[in-house]
Amino acid sequence: MRSRSALALSLLAGGVLAVAAPSASYAASSTSSIPVSARIASSATLSASPLDFGNYAGAAVNATSTITVTSTNGTMYSVAVGNGTNSQDPSGRRLNSGAGASTLMYQVYTDSARTNVWGSSAGGVVQQVGTGSAQTLTVYGTIPAGQNSPVGSYSDTLTATVTY
Repeated sequence: MRSRSALALSLLAGGVLAVAAPSASYAASSTSSIPVSARIASSATLSASPLDFGNYAGAAVNATSTITVTSTNGTMYSVAVGNGTNSQDPSGRRLNSGAGASTLMYQVYTDSARTNVWGSSAGGVVQQVGTGSAQTLTVYGTIPAGQNSPVGSYSDTLTATVTY
């Protein structure tokens, strides 16, 4: 029993000393600045959905696709669309049947009126300012009427490029 009361008395005395002990006091202080910095580099990525004209039966066919660009906020960028794998010139883009030389002429535009050909030189690119969020651009495609190509599946591959 005696050891219990001795322990309680020791704990009580330790608690009183801890409370009564003077807090540390300091005679002086010094300060320093901590430089903090960060950089945000310009960046941009893009993805595109397929441009599918479906069936062509001699009448003009229109279709749309999208190009989605995500660019850092405030970054100026431009999106160009190449000539395609079957053409040397954006004014004469062609879908190819893959069997022989059968082709279907088509074109892609930056506007819904289909007047501004989407290309890779000045006047044929789309320019935007990035927002930090995805921005969607519409690709307007047309296969002109009156082409007399044989039955088959026709394809081409366009390359979209974002420059920032």
